[in-house]
Amino acid sequence: MKQTLSGYKIHFSGIGGISMSALAKLSKSKGAVVSGSDDFPGETVEQLKGDGINITNSVKELEYLPNLLVYTSALKLDAPDIMYAIENGVPIMERHQFLAKISEDFPYIIAVSGTHGKTTVTAVISYIFSLSDKLYTAHIGGNALGLGNCPSTGEDFFITEACEYKRSFLSLRPSLGLVLNMECDHPDCYSCEEEIVSAFRSFGNNSKRVLCLKKDADKLNCEDMQTLSVSHIDNLEFDDKDNCDYYALITEAKSGRYKFDFYQGGKLLFKACPTLFGRHNVTNCAFAAAACLNAGIDVETIKKGIDSFKGVARRNEEFGSMGKMRIVFDYAHHPCEISATLSLARQMADKVLVVFQPHTYSRTASYFKDFVEVLRPYYSILLPTYAARESAECGKTSKELCDAINDSGGRAVYLDDFQSAAEKLKKHKNKFDLAMILGAGDIIDLKKFIKIK
Repeated sequence: MKQTLSGYKIHFSGIGGISMSALAKLSKSKGAVVSGSDDFPGETVEQLKGDGINITNSVKELEYLPNLLVYTSALKLDAPDIMYAIENGVPIMERHQFLAKISEDFPYIIAVSGTHGKTTVTAVISYIFSLSDKLYTAHIGGNALGLGNCPSTGEDFFITEACEYKRSFLSLRPSLGLVLNMECDHPDCYSCEEEIVSAFRSFGNNSKRVLCLKKDADKLNCEDMQTLSVSHIDNLEFDDKDNCDYYALITEAKSGRYKFDFYQGGKLLFKACPTLFGRHNVTNCAFAAAACLNAGIDVETIKKGIDSFKGVARRNEEFGSMGKMRIVFDYAHHPCEISATLSLARQMADKVLVVFQPHTYSRTASYFKDFVEVLRPYYSILLPTYAARESAECGKTSKELCDAINDSGGRAVYLDDFQSAAEKLKKHKNKFDLAMILGAGDIIDLKKFIKIK
């Protein structure tokens, strides 16, 4: 595509998605004439308008036929934009296929896969690259503070998230593929653990080199594989540094922040003190360090990047305060992510309130007991399920989850809208120290209803 994007007319259907918006920006920077539509326009769409991208209600409203229609995987093939394109002879391409085509322009591709942590790791790698002399372009599934979701200085390296939904990451052919972890976050696509492991194994085999946790190496069983291990000093297995390529030793924790020593081949390279909260972010930073070493970035730049990276929007993002209660937004939507986030919250405050918007009915049903277990210890406000591509018949509703939490001895309340949730938060502003606002849907719009100081 490198030779054809100048003047090429591309319409993005579902352009408001974080990945689609990054691809739209990248296409525009390469000289394409970019337009887009979205059934649920929000803040991202408004930003795209400000960037000079033509936003319409549908592809039909364009004064011309595009050369290509790129559509989000959340759309079905009978969606109006897709049907119009097919009827008028406009080629169509799913998001992951277009991403793979874009990536072919770059000599070296770093693709970050995993159920949890993809966005943070991709953002940390991108930030380290921004401090180096390497020419790179990044496709980030979130807005990295100070970078956005599509930073670019050139076309030697391409850094991207690789999503396992519908096995879309198998379109990529990475120079270095990262497998952060392997859990089922998409029960509508995978029926058992072996299916998800098989998909990640295929991703690893599609990569020239793969980097994974030591504990996952046997499951992946890929040819050119590097391994990473992370331990706390109190639980140190002394042979770990010798039996894996990279090793992170957590040496200190205070108020939710961790320091760690980073080793390569048993040799200490640097000591890091990330600004990010949470032990899981030690693993994320260690993955980023190993990826950057593979790309030839020097140790000093890697350490500087890890120590100064400011984070990603909606990842433990502090919004402000109501009374004595701090408001923090986080993208956590899987029980394991929620557990890690709330474990960190308990280190930050004594009394924690949770506001949660479940993401898809099928996920809620598949991990129903886990959601109940992880939310039961907290006073929780549950909002209507963010349906995404589903209907209620696909699983269980937020109201059912709320009832189950209460039946198990927990304290939860179900509210129909953001305004009601904001009013409930206001009532509790001096009863709790911290409100964690959790979810991957449009719960970020709750900000519009909260009056902070």
